[in-house]
Amino acid sequence: MRIIDHLKRATFEPETRWIVKYNKIGKVIEIKQLYDPENYKKINKHKREILKKEQLINILENDRKK
Repeated sequence: MRIIDHLKRATFEPETRWIVKYNKIGKVIEIKQLYDPENYKKINKHKREILKKEQLINILENDRKK
């Protein structure tokens, strides 16, 4: 099962957040689920955007089209 299919079908807590890492050409290489988004926001030296489920699905669908 692909991650995008899992995200669409699974039920997550409303507070669940993710970050996405990209390679040099802008393709998604890694997705991480955050267990403490507030703490991550404080120590986020890369300034990665903290995403909700719908935002993550949109990013993955657009990445697949590239």
